[in-house]
Amino acid sequence: MFELPQRTKRKGKLQLDSFENVIRGGKDGKVIKPGDPKHSELFRRINLSPEEKDFMPTDGKPPLTASEIRVIELWIASGASSSLPAMEVHGVPPLLASEQPMLPLTKDYRSQLPLITSLEHELGVHLVPRSRNPKDGLILRTVSAPERCDDGAIARLKVIGALIVDAELARTKVTDAGLKTLATFFHLRAVDLAHTGVTLRLACRFLPA
Repeated sequence: MFELPQRTKRKGKLQLDSFENVIRGGKDGKVIKPGDPKHSELFRRINLSPEEKDFMPTDGKPPLTASEIRVIELWIASGASSSLPAMEVHGVPPLLASEQPMLPLTKDYRSQLPLITSLEHELGVHLVPRSRNPKDGLILRTVSAPERCDDGAIARLKVIGALIVDAELARTKVTDAGLKTLATFFHLRAVDLAHTGVTLRLACRFLPA
């Protein structure tokens, strides 16, 4: 099935969470004119400037990408079918036609927020969401007080280690002992160890490739 990007949800009682709702339209009528994207209200709105009243998506959400807009344009132009495979829509860019959903980097961290906040206060570090997606993990930041982050702090963070995907540890007191603990953070993808006590030999062994 050729699916629309699910990032625009509701404006003027218009819901875009199913094919039926898209075709039904909103309080001002239909927003899709099959075969004619240029005269389809939905296509007009997603191409407006974010400052304009009718711009979609609403509520401060980021604009659709050029690729997402192109997909919607091609879908409408091809007849706005509910079942046409993406590969059969003429002109769909190859990367979009074969695109697979990205796998989450970690589990959803939100259930651990009380613990995360407690560790931030205790250790003087910051655990910052990598993106708006709660399954994209956390970034460990120590730049505001690098002297407070040592091997003991890394050991305390082990309880949420699976949620940390990036660790910014430059100028901290972390040594080889702390690096061995970091090696158990199995979703860790990048580590900055500049000006720490970590030896090069161990860094080469344990750092993410």
